[in-house]
Amino acid sequence: MPAMNGQPVIEVLPRVYRSIPAPQRALEELQAELYAEVRAKGRPVGQLVTALLDRRNLYAAWRFVRNADGADTPGPDGLTCKDLEQSADSGDALHRLFEQISRDILDGRYCPQPPRWVEVPKPNGGTRRLGILTVRDRLVHAALKNVLEPILEPIFTSASFGFRPGRSTTAALLAAIRWAGPDDHGRLVYPYAMHLDIEDCFDTIDHQHLFSALSEHVADAIVLKLLRKLLEACAHSVRRWFRTYYVGLLQGSVLSPLLCNLALHSLDKVMLNMRSATQKGIAYFRYADDLLILARSEELAVKAFRSASAFLQSIGQRFKARKPEIALLTRGVEWLGMRIYVTVNPWTSKLQPGYYIPDACVAEMVQRLQEMTVPPSAKLSEQTFDLRQWIISINRQLQGWHNAYQYAENFYQVARTLDDVVQQRFEELLMAVTGKGRQYVRGTYRVRLPRGFTTWQVDGEQLLVLSSKPPHFPNPKLLYQRPAWMRAPQNAILPQANAGQTPFWLNNLPQQALPQPQAQPPNAFANPQDTTNQPGPPTGTNPATGQHNP
Repeated sequence: MPAMNGQPVIEVLPRVYRSIPAPQRALEELQAELYAEVRAKGRPVGQLVTALLDRRNLYAAWRFVRNADGADTPGPDGLTCKDLEQSADSGDALHRLFEQISRDILDGRYCPQPPRWVEVPKPNGGTRRLGILTVRDRLVHAALKNVLEPILEPIFTSASFGFRPGRSTTAALLAAIRWAGPDDHGRLVYPYAMHLDIEDCFDTIDHQHLFSALSEHVADAIVLKLLRKLLEACAHSVRRWFRTYYVGLLQGSVLSPLLCNLALHSLDKVMLNMRSATQKGIAYFRYADDLLILARSEELAVKAFRSASAFLQSIGQRFKARKPEIALLTRGVEWLGMRIYVTVNPWTSKLQPGYYIPDACVAEMVQRLQEMTVPPSAKLSEQTFDLRQWIISINRQLQGWHNAYQYAENFYQVARTLDDVVQQRFEELLMAVTGKGRQYVRGTYRVRLPRGFTTWQVDGEQLLVLSSKPPHFPNPKLLYQRPAWMRAPQNAILPQANAGQTPFWLNNLPQQALPQPQAQPPNAFANPQDTTNQPGPPTGTNPATGQHNP
């Protein structure tokens, strides 16, 4: 492989495809290759920069950044994703951005900018410090997350549920419910419960501990140097014994939750080892920085708290509560915004675990909807107020609540409350934006749904109605899904498209994201073993671009 400035030249998409892969499929294929390489060659991974700068990865990272809610939020340099797309030639601008990032990373000259800090109020008081990165740094953060996930995800334990592919809040709650149930004799195995929360978890993660854990899995010097630069640009320094240490992960980065799970993976192993040492005396669950411990006795609960607290202190972190409350499951314990409890079934007279949405959580959700449906003001002009995009954003929030809390015992009542709030608020929003009366707005934007439900529709996008979704029982196969890249890898030679027909996803890919082999025969999309009766592209036409070949 030729070298440039002492570094190997990255070959982009060296394989030949019969049809252009969809962006998400191309990323999953790259991640599957990484996962297979780790399983075949072991850890640590010596060369990761090739996968990092692969155009499949960079373009998938760009799509993620562009489709995020904060895509049009300016960073420290004042640029947004829309500014890049609205340039003279967006395709060339994106290509130049990829090339510049690749050269800077290979030469070791990539320098991230410090984020723009924003104070966001918390629901329970106080503020949370969020950082807004430049578009260039957001792209690199997303690209790093894409290639680190297939390496780090397989090592995480089954007790960790937060921000992991194939796992969710619902899976965490139902796992806790399963362990909180009675035994065959009708007695509670774990009658005591304890909820723990790590204080300022993201802001107190020590970089020395983090990179010590990461070095066991990644040995690429270029990637480690780049990651250290990115994290130090968003962290704060601490002086200890005449040395400077960096602490903290950026809240708002897609890469931070993955690194947080890596930093707390040792805590998971400590608690699971204690579970084995006490002969299943405790049950342990973690969702990011929220912990739930079920115990057979109050003494075991105290012992588990002391073990977890001692380990966190060794890595520079601690729990919010110095002396947490140990609650009886018959009275209930709050975790992940839900109230987990055990009650007596009136029909069978047996103990039955469950969970419901408390009133405080419902009030927070209502407040969130009210904040998302504020009419235009001096802060946001009517010209920039895209109602269709606003419906998509509200639907994303409502769908997230539905996925997380759909199996709560009082979810239908809560869904009716949220529907009433969002329908009324969006009607006021339409009246404020259009300047029309209530009768005109209802006649223009109101549509009917099956089973007597109604909602609002703008430019073909309908506002979601939570109470219209029929209830169903949880399916364990859907709650615990393996990531697509962890499944059996597909053959690189994909099914061939019909003659003269452009693949339907070709328009979603820019030219620089298409497969670019070094040398191709005139009909490279045909099977070299059997060239008879094989449909191919039109004569004199490039199958990747659709342009005429001279």
